[in-house]
Amino acid sequence: MLRDQITIIIPEHKRPEHLRRLLDYFLSFGLHIIVADSSPVKFKYLAEYDELITYRFFPGEDLAAKLNKVVYLIKTPYVVMCANDDFLVPKAIEEIIEFLELNPDYNSGQGVYTDFKFLNGKIFSSLRYKETTDIDLNSHLAMDRLFALQKKYFQYYYAVFRTETFEQVIKSVICDSESQIKNLCLLESYVSCFSAIDGKHIIMPIFYAARENMETSAATETDTIPEVIQKQKYRAQYRNYLNLLSSHLSNIDNIKYETAFEHVENSIKLYILQLYPNFFTIKGKLIFSIRGLLKRYGILKLIQQFRAKNEDITALPINISNSEELKVIEFYIKKYDFIYK
Repeated sequence: MLRDQITIIIPEHKRPEHLRRLLDYFLSFGLHIIVADSSPVKFKYLAEYDELITYRFFPGEDLAAKLNKVVYLIKTPYVVMCANDDFLVPKAIEEIIEFLELNPDYNSGQGVYTDFKFLNGKIFSSLRYKETTDIDLNSHLAMDRLFALQKKYFQYYYAVFRTETFEQVIKSVICDSESQIKNLCLLESYVSCFSAIDGKHIIMPIFYAARENMETSAATETDTIPEVIQKQKYRAQYRNYLNLLSSHLSNIDNIKYETAFEHVENSIKLYILQLYPNFFTIKGKLIFSIRGLLKRYGILKLIQQFRAKNEDITALPINISNSEELKVIEFYIKKYDFIYK
């Protein structure tokens, strides 16, 4: 039974209606859920779910800190994190667990993502991460897995993990009860890179998750990794990022720390060249300076919101668009259409 195999962790922060929608969706499958809530006030619908979920309230805590405070609650061999504005497909989770059971040298796996928007009473969907719909990080060398990840980057945040791997990556970033990495983009990269170093990972060609294309997502406000590298206020966090990953790579591949540090730095260059190809040029530095000014005065967020509303939405592959799993997700999106009013 899937409930005995997997725990769903939902990091909540100031989106009670989205959380309620997601809880109703997951509970319809009878899954065990842990909510780690860092909102200023407790979940206003908690009384409806108190007997059905495990809820912990950590007002103002950053993501890594609140995850660290709930990992001890996981009693299943596998765990997956789900953003409160997304939907994971239980059938796909089950298939990934079956794969991991048969392949003990893999520590995590995920599948194909879609994007969705709800506009004017209609749901518009498209493929997300189109270049990463079928990947197997299966090298025996951690260094090779790290480079493969950074050359064609994808995030591990919402993958199915073996519980011991998830616990290890979260606890590794905590020192004296304090998160060593708080910037969300840097933390996402850290979780992905640490996991790639730690073991093999697969992206299976199955419908795995629907992610909401939100105008108010944290990504519209969070400094990117190139900005983290440039800004003095992130100096300590970036140093922690490099040191922690280098130590882990040194241990896994049994190489000198200095060699591992060089590999980690080179992998970051690959990541930046892929996603921000102009970063190392004068033009790129100028673009990032302008972007910083636009962000400071709130103009960048308006531009991103305009793009989100007007970007092209392409049709999904027929095996996803006609799937029962997508129909269930769309049912809950429409049921909670008041979120968008």
